Amino acid sequence: MLLSPTPAEVNEFADAYMRGMRSKDNVLVVVGCCCVEYVGRARSMLGWGGRVVIVKSDGSVLVHQKVGGAPVNWQPPDTLVRYRTEAGNGISLFVIYSYRLKPPEKMYVRFKTVDMVSAHRLRDDRTLRIMGAESDIVDRIMGDPGVIEEGLRITDREKQTRSGAIDLFGVDRDHIPVIIEIKRSQPTPSAVLQLKAYVLDHQHRHTGAVRVRGILCAPSMPVMIRTLLTENKLEWRVFKCEFEQVDDAQSTLEEFT
Repeated sequence: MLLSPTPAEVNEFADAYMRGMRSKDNVLVVVGCCCVEYVGRARSMLGWGGRVVIVKSDGSVLVHQKVGGAPVNWQPPDTLVRYRTEAGNGISLFVIYSYRLKPPEKMYVRFKTVDMVSAHRLRDDRTLRIMGAESDIVDRIMGDPGVIEEGLRITDREKQTRSGAIDLFGVDRDHIPVIIEIKRSQPTPSAVLQLKAYVLDHQHRHTGAVRVRGILCAPSMPVMIRTLLTENKLEWRVFKCEFEQVDDAQSTLEEFT
């Protein structure tokens, strides 16, 4: 890490850590006053300001301002990145030049002052797994249908109808068809309409009057939604799941014996 380096020192540092085999896992972070010029499918110019620029080993380049989670300018993975110095208005600048050929686009990040530059070796082959998604809730109910209703038997998942795919389909203890629509957060009126459409689709497949139960399942059920369900002769269940995220990389006691 270098504090308040000259443009030449930053350029030498970037070349040392971000080129060749040594750069495989490295991430470059540059903090300072820069401007950004982009030329490609459009053209944009971002004036001078204090920003954080991150260059990743896969060629991604991200320009962050002091607020907001998303970068104000960026280049995607597999971008070619070069470092250099150049003169501008009598001062020396450090430049991060990134470009792609398909589609043709290029971005220049020019620093007139650099407060800090650092390089970090990051080894990370994990993928993000979102716990508590609707599919996880479906798995939980399939494993134990009794959490919804005693005697319930699930016979199908993602059952296709004219109105879409039913989350869970089964029969209750009286052999009446049951359609279950699952929401991981507070349901809206559209969820009630969707469940009603599934029920009607199943009823229309049979001649004569056929009773089909529709159950909306969510961690909370506002009064308005309960009223809509009741008016449409549908049911609801408040069902909350606690999901434990297991770190499969953590050490076990056996590793210390």
